[in-house]
Amino acid sequence: SSPLSLGSITEWVPSEGVALAELAAMSLRRAIIRAKEAVQPLRKTSRKDQTRIGTYPVPPEASIWWANRYQVPGGEIKQSFS
Repeated sequence: SSPLSLGSITEWVPSEGVALAELAAMSLRRAIIRAKEAVQPLRKTSRKDQTRIGTYPVPPEASIWWANRYQVPGGEIKQSFS
């Protein structure tokens, strides 16, 4: 069997269902903790840095461009990694 097989995980637990439930709960706890850490900023942005410094000319068709931002005139976008 492979090193990641379910048999090696369940040796320390009486049944497979309990092992899977405990693994799922542990993974969920870890994911929640990671998400909380990623969301919290180090400190609040100051009021000076939050203030808007001006208004910028936005063309009327900008809303159409924004709505179509995932579409490309030539077809689909293909990415490749070497």
